[in-house]
Amino acid sequence: MHSTLRSPTRLLLAALALGALADLLFYGRHLGISAPLFVGLGLATLGWLARAEGRPPTRANLWLGGAALLFALLLALREDPTLTFLNLCATAGLLLLLAAGFRAEPLTRLSGGATLASALVAAVEVTFVPAPLAAHGAAQLVASSDRARALMPVSRGLLIAAPALLTFTGLLAMADSVFASYVAAALSLQLPFDLGAALRHTLFAGAAAWACAGGMLVALRGAPAGPPSPAGAEVPAEGVTQRLAAAAIPWRPLGAVESLTVLLAVDTLFGGFMLIQAAYLFGGLDTLDRTGMTYAEYARRGFFELLTVAVLALGMLLGLAGLTRRGGRERLAFNAACGAMVALLLGLLASAFQRMLLYQAAYGFTHLRIYTLSFMVWLGLVLLLFLAALLRNEPRVFTFGGLVSALVYLAALNLANPDALIVRENVARYQAGGELDASYLAELSADGTPELVAELPTLGGPEREIVAEALERKRRYLKRVAQESGWPGFHIGRLYARNALACTMPNARCGIVAPSGDTIGDNGTY
Repeated sequence: MHSTLRSPTRLLLAALALGALADLLFYGRHLGISAPLFVGLGLATLGWLARAEGRPPTRANLWLGGAALLFALLLALREDPTLTFLNLCATAGLLLLLAAGFRAEPLTRLSGGATLASALVAAVEVTFVPAPLAAHGAAQLVASSDRARALMPVSRGLLIAAPALLTFTGLLAMADSVFASYVAAALSLQLPFDLGAALRHTLFAGAAAWACAGGMLVALRGAPAGPPSPAGAEVPAEGVTQRLAAAAIPWRPLGAVESLTVLLAVDTLFGGFMLIQAAYLFGGLDTLDRTGMTYAEYARRGFFELLTVAVLALGMLLGLAGLTRRGGRERLAFNAACGAMVALLLGLLASAFQRMLLYQAAYGFTHLRIYTLSFMVWLGLVLLLFLAALLRNEPRVFTFGGLVSALVYLAALNLANPDALIVRENVARYQAGGELDASYLAELSADGTPELVAELPTLGGPEREIVAEALERKRRYLKRVAQESGWPGFHIGRLYARNALACTMPNARCGIVAPSGDTIGDNGTY
């Protein structure tokens, strides 16, 4: 791949620069503004290389880079560990898709299998394609070392002088103890820097440079462009052949009768379950009283089983849709059976959703309950996308719609700020006469700190003491993070938390916190 580039050395130097930047921004630091800064500079470098190499991208896929930058920005907004992990996965996944599709066919034209295959192939290529580039760089160094042959006489002279130098050094060390101490320090290899730390930084920067080189090589693959293409024209992907219609695929091992048998059998099972569930969904308290179950017991029982059934059933529908031969009336019957199952699955999700609402009303909000409730809403949308793709005979509606809806769902979670929502709702429930798990609130991330500070005066007795101690620990933690991470670790969520905590400190000017994390007092000193 690298041999087809106009200047492999240019890409190698760009990757090394990005590796050094990654070490500066990330090594030993908490994530913050460093994430969007690195992603933005990486995307800008890729754009510069594409222009310099005459390899214009597929414009229809450039939104992947913008989406990756958005989720990198969200890494500097939310500190909740779950959201941080999901944002990291979204950023890395979008960058991988961008590398795979930078000069390939528009993502909207690919099937789900083709999209997944291209991402997996790109992941493997990113790991291995930098090796020839590294070999090229090493060869260049060897070639350039020929210029150093003029220094060979000096090297031979030093080699001849070595015995005399060793003899005289030993004698002088015996004659002067101060000189001897310098000689001992030199022989003990006491370097003016930490050799272990230097090696760790080098390895980190090298790994980052390797990944950046791999990503850029995969993105720029393909022959150099000839004359500029007309405005708006898409660049054909290297190796992309004519797409086959779904009906033209010869290998579909299942007949319509077998698939309809499976669908109708499962539809019957789900239908019977939903008839029983109707008593719980619409029967109210009287129905639960006859079962001897409380609302909390009912809500706690079976929720995850129902959610698992919905996920597995969706996988079964996708498998049957991809493996079943169907046409004409068989297609209509298959679509009707799948539509019935989607309707029943939506009913199952409604039952699971209600169970979780009841459980949440009984015990309050937690991360798991918020994420599962929102996940069920997204899963319902995915089921509708599957049905729309099936009826229109356009699998890409499901593939592309599922990807976009997942990104929108994750962005909505970030905007909702689950930690702040947990604090608000649980304190409101406590003020209405419910119980409050103050220890759980004390474990929340900095995203919930401003709300916790605002609600602290409304708490009483033991709860207030637990939360106050937690806030003091949080203040020390945030100060330490700010001092250790420096400006690359600047984080909006942690900044808001420090500002809120500054208002609780004596003689503090609310809303003003030093970059180091120290509180600024009324006299303007730290």
